[in-house]
Amino acid sequence: MAIIDLLRLTGEAGVRWLSDDGLEYPRDYDRVQLLWGNDTPRIDPPGGRIISNTPPRTIVARKEITNNTDRPSEPQTITFERTTENVFRTETTEGYEVGTSLEAKASADVFFATLDITVSTNFKFNVSTTQAEESKESITWREEIPIVVPPRTKTRVDFIIEIGEFDQLVPFILPFAGFFRAIKGTTVVKGGRLTEPNSQGRTIAQYMEQLGDIKVTKGGLGVFIFGETSLSGALGIESNTVITNFPLPPSNAEVTVDTIEGPSGPRSVYF
Repeated sequence: MAIIDLLRLTGEAGVRWLSDDGLEYPRDYDRVQLLWGNDTPRIDPPGGRIISNTPPRTIVARKEITNNTDRPSEPQTITFERTTENVFRTETTEGYEVGTSLEAKASADVFFATLDITVSTNFKFNVSTTQAEESKESITWREEIPIVVPPRTKTRVDFIIEIGEFDQLVPFILPFAGFFRAIKGTTVVKGGRLTEPNSQGRTIAQYMEQLGDIKVTKGGLGVFIFGETSLSGALGIESNTVITNFPLPPSNAEVTVDTIEGPSGPRSVYF
């Protein structure tokens, strides 16, 4: 399934619904009419959030300083600055149109399990096209690290940015309501809502589900129609600086490693 025309599908389902009652075109009616309406589609991820179990991708910027003297170096500051992009991509795999394109805004929490960090996102998605849509924003990471290099030591400073990546197929719900009727001249021969049973106990919604091979459930005065869209992307999560001291011969000192927590990416991202 790609993109289904709901108006055409409802019309085909309505004709089947009428035929159960022995109503046939053009003998019993010369036209049909659908009075319809839809609400905004909404994302419905399992558990209310997108879960990524993928380890973060790292970006590493490195600087090294060597002190060959017998005295500590003068204090100095090492500066790192990098720019990354937050990326959010949507691609509908099972969607619908109702004469016009259905675009909506949605919110979803993305949980990066390996980091135990949640980022709230707000984004646009379109359930009427299979074309991928991508949004981006830039983030600048900056860190200043004061350094004193011990005697006879090579000091390595790594500035590490962690990028959380996610890719999940997520259901969406489209509320849809309508009143279908068959007309002969100016007389309404028969009419009913999508969930109204005919003489055989069948509804237009049931025929929509059967003919379109889609999931349809009753909701309010109409139905809920289900589809799927892929949500993927990459978000800057956090950074840290790792300082490693490597003693130079003839020193027998041990290698030392210190980690300094750095700036974090935004915990709410709006596209």
